[in-house]
Amino acid sequence: MGNPINILLSFLIDILEQNTLITTIQNVAIVLVTIFIAIAIFLMDKDTSNFELDRKVLMNKVINAKSFMFYLMSIFAPFLLWDVYPPLSKFLGVIIFVIGIVKLLKFLHGTYRWIDVFEPSDGHTSSNYRMKLRLSYLDDVTNPEERGYEWDYIWDKAKRASITENRAYIERFLSNNKLLIESEDYSHFGQYTSSLSNKIGNLPLYDWVIYEKVLKETLVWDKEIFDKETTDTFEGEMALHDLLVELVNNIGKNRTPFMFFETLEKHLNIHIDSPKYIEELLEIVAKPLFELKEGDLLSILDDYFPEQWKFTIDNLKNNVITRIWFYGNYLPWTQRKIWDNRDSKDFDNNLDIVTYELLPNIDPPTWATWLTFLLQPYASDRKVDTLLKSNKCFGVASRPLMTNGPHSSEELEDMLTVDIQQKKRDTYSLLLYIFPKKLTVENLVKYKEEAESLTYPEHSMELLRRGSFIKQIDEILRLLRREEG
Repeated sequence: MGNPINILLSFLIDILEQNTLITTIQNVAIVLVTIFIAIAIFLMDKDTSNFELDRKVLMNKVINAKSFMFYLMSIFAPFLLWDVYPPLSKFLGVIIFVIGIVKLLKFLHGTYRWIDVFEPSDGHTSSNYRMKLRLSYLDDVTNPEERGYEWDYIWDKAKRASITENRAYIERFLSNNKLLIESEDYSHFGQYTSSLSNKIGNLPLYDWVIYEKVLKETLVWDKEIFDKETTDTFEGEMALHDLLVELVNNIGKNRTPFMFFETLEKHLNIHIDSPKYIEELLEIVAKPLFELKEGDLLSILDDYFPEQWKFTIDNLKNNVITRIWFYGNYLPWTQRKIWDNRDSKDFDNNLDIVTYELLPNIDPPTWATWLTFLLQPYASDRKVDTLLKSNKCFGVASRPLMTNGPHSSEELEDMLTVDIQQKKRDTYSLLLYIFPKKLTVENLVKYKEEAESLTYPEHSMELLRRGSFIKQIDEILRLLRREEG
């Protein structure tokens, strides 16, 4: 008996030399390739929400065009000169053919999974075959310009994508940007961040998961760049600031004020020992916040702005964040608003809302009078006269009386008078705390003398304002002297 291995090889070679078998193998290969090409054409013509991205994913991850051509050749090349091959070469050719068939079947299986997969409109993407391949493709894009183009494309299509897809893209984008920060590639970091900032309106920011992730990471990156600030970080820093402004602009229409203030408060408390950073961050945040649409601004400041940040004497004494909000943002912003409205009779609703909501203990008309007087760059010899002739652009109405139980009209009137007088005293106390160098006894006496020296027509508005202004000066003087004595 011969060697069993030799016998087996002879048997296989005899089979391979049968033309009928070879023809059958070739026909199977042709059928397989025909099916595969038909499916590939179908996929390439399929209209999807991510068509351009999906086409690239299919070519690089599902079909894998480069490998496909190699394995396609492997199922036909072994049979081109089949009759002149020596026996062992024929056996090797069949092995190459089998490997090619297996690989093509794997590609075919991949296309089947791509077509058959269900993409939910919400939920996790960990088991989503298409999303796994999309994210894997994005990770493989190493050319910075190409990667920037892909992110632009994704944000453009975000409105048509599901929340599931957008969450997955955001997570991958944030992780990619984190790597750029760590490698100090601020140029591309700025480029990609600007892409998100410019298209952020396409994202479903009403989804708290997406909003929180973007805001939280943006704040973290902002602090990291602040700590490393050099000329190299400028592009990334500016892009982050633009993104923060857009996130603030979206809190009203996307119903995310709770998430915004909760995340911001946690972040500021972590960095409470870095007041310069807090100053820079709140300077970016405050203006777009104060300039939100009136309806959004009112509900946001009333319901969500942290109580410990509101402008009371206790908060200003004990909370560095409150002081930065007030001295670094509210006062400069208010001064610009007053100056911009100096020649206008228009009422500034935003200024009125911000003042009313963030200064809970003041009487708005009294506060508006004195803030306008103290912040306006009036000529020193006409300061009081200019105030009395000008219209206030905010703070016209006092606060309504909050009471429980039934009361007669006389009782309500008395309670309202007492409440307004208390609010005025609180307003004077806050003014004296904030402007101790301007509201001295000497200055107040001078303002009173200037007011008393002015004459106006009987029953004129200026005359009424003069009487009210003198009365307020007397009340502040009494309070100041009582505090000093």
